[in-house]
Amino acid sequence: PPAEQQNPFDNFLKKDQSQHSKPDSNPKTNSMGTCFIVSHNNKKFVITNQHVVGMIKDGISKVIFYGSFKTYPVTIVGLDKISDIAVLKMSTTEGQRVIEDIKSLLWANSNNVQQGEDIWAVGHPMQQEFTVTKGIVSYAGRRNNNTFQELIQSDVAINSGNSGGPLLNLEGKIIGVNSFIITPTGGQIGVNFSITSNLAKRVIEQLIDTGIVKRAKMGVIFAPDFDRGLFVVMKLEPGSPSEKADIRENDFLIKINGININLIEDVGKAFDLVLPGDEIEVIILREDKLIVKVVKTVAIGPVDDAL
Repeated sequence: PPAEQQNPFDNFLKKDQSQHSKPDSNPKTNSMGTCFIVSHNNKKFVITNQHVVGMIKDGISKVIFYGSFKTYPVTIVGLDKISDIAVLKMSTTEGQRVIEDIKSLLWANSNNVQQGEDIWAVGHPMQQEFTVTKGIVSYAGRRNNNTFQELIQSDVAINSGNSGGPLLNLEGKIIGVNSFIITPTGGQIGVNFSITSNLAKRVIEQLIDTGIVKRAKMGVIFAPDFDRGLFVVMKLEPGSPSEKADIRENDFLIKINGININLIEDVGKAFDLVLPGDEIEVIILREDKLIVKVVKTVAIGPVDDAL
């Protein structure tokens, strides 16, 4: 698999991750997560979290389906640690025949998710298989772990075993993929996070089509200036797109790719659909003057120090 992609601005996001917990973060030989089936290009695939697949000690993933305890082996199609998405396919003809008889879940547009709306989670909490829990959307569009992972926060009950399962709206469509919780005790307190459906769908389709998720950067390290209420450029990568565009240290980032940069979520939104090589417009504030720059992005690498 390709080297893990990293984004250094995540250091700001990870102010204190000590209370973040994957619902399945206690590795065991027979660890359990949740998965579901989607279709892409008329083929069916099994979706779960990357961290669920990564916990399997013997390297052999198996799934079971509702109404039976028979296990079926699956093969990894692609993994993406940044979003915490894993795409699997059935390893045997028998397993493939089973999922062909199961209806794929449909994607909802997570941009339409509203704070306070009713939602459902399906999974296997505490090894209680095929459990349904209900809650509401607490916040839509958080970026807690990294700038590229868009999240829905909810109070729906999620525990060990729920990771990788679908978060559903009242129409039964996927609005998110359950990923992690925040808890001071390791138990469920109603602060849960799911990868948004729009992000998950993009990642899944890229993993199936190409085996890798392409992400772009402009080559700056920046941080919040709390007195100004703006993000300030702290450092530029030598030879980076931003340096070539004459963006400088101490410039303030006002708008990127048409998105006003007011909150951390806006940084992620600005880059969600940007591919390496795309040219984006960046508006900066320098000495009280607004300046427009055009930046040609490049791909993020295995170890990056800048967005």
